[in-house]
Amino acid sequence: MDEDILGFIALEILAALSYCKAKNIIHRDVKPKNILLNRKGEVKLCDFGESRFLIDSLASTFVGTVDYWPPERFSDVDLPYDIRSDIWSFGITMLEIANGAYPFTNKDGKRSSHLHVPNTITTTNMYELIHRCLTENYSMNFCEFVYHCVLELDVRPKTYDALMKRPFYVEHMSKKKEESAYMISTLLTTLIDKISGDDKADTSGYVTAGKTLSEPIKSLSNITSESECDKVKMLAQSSQENKM
Repeated sequence: MDEDILGFIALEILAALSYCKAKNIIHRDVKPKNILLNRKGEVKLCDFGESRFLIDSLASTFVGTVDYWPPERFSDVDLPYDIRSDIWSFGITMLEIANGAYPFTNKDGKRSSHLHVPNTITTTNMYELIHRCLTENYSMNFCEFVYHCVLELDVRPKTYDALMKRPFYVEHMSKKKEESAYMISTLLTTLIDKISGDDKADTSGYVTAGKTLSEPIKSLSNITSESECDKVKMLAQSSQENKM
């Protein structure tokens, strides 16, 4: 997956989560399937069915998809938790989108079953996992950004503002928004068309990141390879320059 797409998605989802926190809301079910994308390059966080208002910045009910739970929630399901739980889920979501598959696997390399997920998550060395899944294809800034999301509870960022100060976020925030949005729109259109096979679909229609960017990612290597993405970027930039 092209890192510019990852940066664009990360900024949009962090903005949504930060807005929720400002309203004292914790999402509690951040995952790829709850991220919506469309051909306009718009990214939305959806499914607030598990959300709730925070009381003194804490929540405590047993909800959410356990595949994206942080380790501390398995130790005591009644233990109150805060937005650091969403930050962990966000980090695993970005890791999955970049990796092209759910990162926690069994010894055979297959996705861990729900029965084994708690043990897998609580015993996995996150540094080694990120190194194995990301370092070959992604920048150190992105790897560091994801790693900060999945640190142990006592050192994990306590605010979204802290994540927004990481080099990866700052790098993508500084890019020209119009040019970036147009480029992302072009890339997402290519991805969505390849998956749906329907280039006549409504341009405002959304698909989930879980379907578009995770599950079929390996079959899209010809689309998301560096050379192909560079071609799309050049076309997007050229089109923008012609409009000036």
